[in-house]
Amino acid sequence: ATPAIQRFTNPTVPKTLTLAFPGTSTWCSAVSPAAPCIAGVAATASVAIAGRRVRRSRRGSTFGLRAEAESASEKPLLNFDFVPTLFSADADILWTELASPVLAVSALSALLVVFNVPGLGKASTAELGIVGVLVSLATVFRTQQSYSRFWEARSKFGMMMAGIVDTASIAGVLLESGPCQNDAWRNEQKAEVARLLRLYMHEATSFLRSASLATAKRTEYWRNGDDVERDVTEVLGSKLVKQTEHLEASAIEARKLDAMAPRTRAPAVLQWVRKALQTAATEQRDGGALIAGSDPGSRLLLLSTETTSALGTLQREFNACSKIATTPLPVQYVRIARLLRFVFVFTSPLLLADKLGWSCVIYCGLLAFGYHAVDAIGLALSNPFVGKLGEATLDGRFVAAICTDVNTLLLTYSDSDAPDAAAEANAVTQTSVTNGDLDKSGNAS
Repeated sequence: ATPAIQRFTNPTVPKTLTLAFPGTSTWCSAVSPAAPCIAGVAATASVAIAGRRVRRSRRGSTFGLRAEAESASEKPLLNFDFVPTLFSADADILWTELASPVLAVSALSALLVVFNVPGLGKASTAELGIVGVLVSLATVFRTQQSYSRFWEARSKFGMMMAGIVDTASIAGVLLESGPCQNDAWRNEQKAEVARLLRLYMHEATSFLRSASLATAKRTEYWRNGDDVERDVTEVLGSKLVKQTEHLEASAIEARKLDAMAPRTRAPAVLQWVRKALQTAATEQRDGGALIAGSDPGSRLLLLSTETTSALGTLQREFNACSKIATTPLPVQYVRIARLLRFVFVFTSPLLLADKLGWSCVIYCGLLAFGYHAVDAIGLALSNPFVGKLGEATLDGRFVAAICTDVNTLLLTYSDSDAPDAAAEANAVTQTSVTNGDLDKSGNAS
C-alpha cells in the first residue's frame, strides 16, 4: 500500500510529515526525521515478516511437504536483484554504439569546466527542457515503430514457419491415405515434397536476408554500404548474405530460379509444391493412387480442400515478411531525429557547465547514454531480419528447425524402411551443412 502523506499546518505545532504504513502509523517531525522514519520502516517490516511466517505456518499445516518445497525454493530476503547488469551477451553489442558519444560529451563537459568557458551564459534551463521534450518524442516514437516492425516480423515469419509444418503434416497424411501398395514410389513422392518445402524455406529466407540488407543500407545512410554489409554478415554468422546457390534445387530448377526476380523465387517453389501434390493425386501405380479417392477428380478435390488453407498461409505471410524487409523507416524522419538529438546532447554542456560544475560531466554523460541507447535499440530493431537485437534474426536457427520438422513429418517411413529413411535424412542434413552456411551455434542454415 502506498504511504499516505499528510502535512499539518497548525501554527502552534511544528509542521509534521505523517507516513501511514500498512499496519502502523509513524509521525516524522521536520526537525529530526531520520530516527522516526527508520523506526516506522522497521516496525512495518517486522509486521510484514511476522504475517508472512503465520501464513507460511498455516500453509504448512495444510499442505505439508508442498509448503516446505515452496519455502525452500523461495528467493532470499536479502539479494542483489535490484542491481542492474550492464555487461551481458545481449547488451554488449550496444556498447560499440554508445561508447563514442558518451565519451565525447563527457570530454566536452570536462573541457568546459576546466577552462571555465562561459558557454551560453545565464540562459535558463527552460529552453533545454523544451527541446528535450521534442527530442524525446522523436526518439521514442521511432523506437516504438521499430519495435512494432520487429514484433510483426517475428509473428509473420512464425506463421510462415507454421504453414510449412502444417503443409508437411497434411501432405504426409494424404500420401498415406491411398490404396497404392508401392511403398518405394510413396516414399519417393514424400521425399520430393519434403525437398521442395525445404527449398521454399531456403529461398524465402535468402530473399528476406538480401532485401533486409538493402533496406539497412538505405536506413543507415550515414555509413558506408560495405561497412553495413560487413556488420550484417557478422550478425548472421555467414558469408552467404547474398546467396547465389539454390540449396536443395536440381540443376534445372536452379537455372529457372536464376532467371526469376529474387522476390518471385519462393512463390515459384510453392507452385512446384502444388504441382508435386497434384501429380501424386492423379497418377496410379500398383493397384491405386497415393491419395484416397475413387477417381482423379475426387482426389484433387480432397487435396485442394486439405491444402488450400496451409498453402495460402505460406503465400500471405511471406508477402507480409517481404513488406517489412523491403520497406525502411522514412529516411527524412531519421535525418531529422538524428539532427535534433545531436544538437540537444552536444549543446547541453554549454548550458550546464556553469551551473553544475563537475557534476555536468556525469549529468551530460548520462544524457548522452540515455538518448543514444534508445536510438541504437530502435536502429537495431528497425531491420528485424538482420538486426543485432531480437529473436527474428535469420541466422540459420529457423531454417534448421524447419528442415528438421519437415524431415520428421515426411521422411519417417514404416519400420521396415527405417534404415533407408534415416540414411536419407542424414544425407539431406549433410548436404545442408556442406553447401549451406552455418550460424554461430553450428546449425545449418
